[in-house]
Amino acid sequence: MGWPARHPIRLKVILSLTTLLTSKHPPALAGQPHSPEALERRVAAAQELVAAGDVPGALAALEDIVSTTGHPGIRMLTAKVSFEHGELARSRHHFELLAQGAMSESAEVWYSLGVLSERVDLDFDTAEERYRRAVHLSPHHAEALTNLGTLMARTRSDTVASVEAGQALVRQALSVNPVDPIAQRNDRLIRRQLVELRKRTEVLAAVQSSEEHGKKKYTDPNEGDSVCLEVRPIAREDASKLSFKRFHQDYVSTGTPVIITNGLPASLVGWNLEAIEEHCGDTLANPRVRRPGAWAGLAATGNTSTLATVFHAIRAAASATSAAAPPSPPSITPYLFDHSLTECGLPPPEIPVYFAQDLLQRVPPTVVGQGSFRDYWPSVFVGHAGTVSELHVDGWCSHFWSAMIRGRKRWTLFNKKDTPRLYRNHLSGTFDVSTSQFSQTAENLCLTPTAVEQVPLMMGVYAQQGEVGPGELLFVPAQSPHWVENVPDHRGDGLSVGLAANFVDSTNVKCATKALMAMGVDNADARALGAAMGAPDFAREINLELTRPHYTWAEYKRQWAEPLH
Repeated sequence: MGWPARHPIRLKVILSLTTLLTSKHPPALAGQPHSPEALERRVAAAQELVAAGDVPGALAALEDIVSTTGHPGIRMLTAKVSFEHGELARSRHHFELLAQGAMSESAEVWYSLGVLSERVDLDFDTAEERYRRAVHLSPHHAEALTNLGTLMARTRSDTVASVEAGQALVRQALSVNPVDPIAQRNDRLIRRQLVELRKRTEVLAAVQSSEEHGKKKYTDPNEGDSVCLEVRPIAREDASKLSFKRFHQDYVSTGTPVIITNGLPASLVGWNLEAIEEHCGDTLANPRVRRPGAWAGLAATGNTSTLATVFHAIRAAASATSAAAPPSPPSITPYLFDHSLTECGLPPPEIPVYFAQDLLQRVPPTVVGQGSFRDYWPSVFVGHAGTVSELHVDGWCSHFWSAMIRGRKRWTLFNKKDTPRLYRNHLSGTFDVSTSQFSQTAENLCLTPTAVEQVPLMMGVYAQQGEVGPGELLFVPAQSPHWVENVPDHRGDGLSVGLAANFVDSTNVKCATKALMAMGVDNADARALGAAMGAPDFAREINLELTRPHYTWAEYKRQWAEPLH
């Protein structure tokens, strides 16, 4: 599905050795001399270990220097190397020691602690406090100004005045560094958020003054004061009667979702939970848990485990749910979300014709790094009945397809034209709408009475819903807001296993190229893909006359050299 880039957060480039070794906070040298030359050699050796990929060895070497010298500059280097290589607890430890000691007045330390609070803890209040401390200590700290302003606009995104206050700080950062691409991009996102806020005001005024959109039209007598949305079923098509040409004309080109039956190749059906565990069980994964305010309402746990361990935890949660035992709190119930399976030795799959002409595959593999968007999918989603991904939009204007292997998912989609009514936060990619604001019955999707007051613009939209079961495919058009619920099925074990991929074709390539280039500010692979697809000689047209039901993995991956036929 593609985890989208949150508003950009960066650590500054590692301080130079000269700066580190001539810190204005002289170290206590533990009773023995340490010449700058000797320290420089030891730090350079540690940096060589980082360059060689031996991060644990480098960190051990740096921490040995810190333990014998107490040098705050080298502790800063240790904290930053730890952060950049995912050793977040270690990074926090060193930054907090710096904040409590020799570098308590360092704007860079407080800025870095703010990054950890925002990006890792999702503790926005603490992050804001730390960014403010950094700006107080250094009023021209451009990164702190950018992050503080963006955070203010993001967390107070429902009022024009608050968003404008955040914008003022970002523009202050731009006055310090006018060519900073991160600040430039965030300023654009804030401007987009302001446009949306003003549009919401206009739409709400029109809704309130129009009898056509009054509450009576949507009120269900059986739901009290709730307001029910119009719900339309997602179209269903049998693959034997749906040509690729008609699929593209009736669904892709019109931005219409569709469930396709009898179209899943046997090789993908074979990517079941047991096969994934056999081939990939020893590989590492970071499951997600429910977290309000995070993209799709899910956040990484930060605890990397083997896939086998993750599956065991999900099975245990599913068993408890099936046995009607008290369910695990949503905040700790694991959900394996969009985990890549392309590198763990599963038999090569076939790709259904409907999604085979992925323009990402026309970009030569030499253009991007290993593990990039081009090579990430198919991915797997494993959860149990009751787990949910909240309202979200897939990143970088990509289309999306999902194949159910086991269990059932209920999809709720909204037309992209209704996005202004869904209370989107452009800075975080989240929506101020959640499934908890709705009651779902077999026939109705109704806003609770409280939600009617919280998100009144929802009363003017319609939803499309459908359940996707084993062996079925779903196409989700680019930029379609949606939420997904894992629901019980006849097997009764509560497990849900789905495969998925994002893709680009002729209908969304222009939008995807622009979005990838915007992401490219701090993502080299996105920039390379966007530049390749934006090149004048890039082949953007697709062949509508394909008749084979699916294509081999080799054919799919070699489109950069040979088009499908």
